[in-house]
Amino acid sequence: MAESGANLIWNFSVFLFFLLDWATVLFNWHRIRALTKMLAMGSVIAWTLFIAEGQINGLVFFLISAQLFGLLGDFFLLLQNKWFLWGLGAFLAGHLLYLALFLIQLILELRGGGITSRSIFGGILVLVGWSLFLGYFYRLFKPLSDGKHIWRPIQVYAWSLSGMAAAALILVVILSDYSKDYLLLPIGAVLFTISDLLLAYSRFIKPVQNAKLLVRITYHLAQFSLAWGFFHLLG
Repeated sequence: MAESGANLIWNFSVFLFFLLDWATVLFNWHRIRALTKMLAMGSVIAWTLFIAEGQINGLVFFLISAQLFGLLGDFFLLLQNKWFLWGLGAFLAGHLLYLALFLIQLILELRGGGITSRSIFGGILVLVGWSLFLGYFYRLFKPLSDGKHIWRPIQVYAWSLSGMAAAALILVVILSDYSKDYLLLPIGAVLFTISDLLLAYSRFIKPVQNAKLLVRITYHLAQFSLAWGFFHLLG
């Protein structure tokens, strides 16, 4: 495992790339916006490789793959609007990989007999919250229901994304470990949900002030939170 000093440098570097990309959006630095966007997500992947000491095996492979699909989604969103659904598909693939990681860990915990009545109650509350979110989603994006071309993909995306957030919350409840490292998993999943909801709402329903900047901030913090949380979970 790397030295703590080196970890600190890598953490600082990732957030430096984040801040640079946020600045390009805030100040409309069009010439370098594409570059900083790719470098921001690329720095998260580099951070993960560093922490994993270059050993891409087992579940770490799923984590790196999810991040790579995120990078691919970023690339597609830089292109013309006709590539939007390709970007949506890339992000969907990443969410499904994250979801698979959560489900694998949930199965391992259940097999280990680490579930309690308190965990079951907490899991039920999460599922109720998930149902309420889906109801809110359908109400919020109801105007899109007339357009089958985009409505169906967005529904699939919403179910997968919110399912990932629900799985993350249930996993932490079952683990009964509410330390910072593990809490970053549901925090990252929820931030991802907020980011994508902002993007979709601003693009298809009604423009939101500073939406581009807010989407970038929540997206980058989500990816790094998931990377940090999964590293401690898988390590």
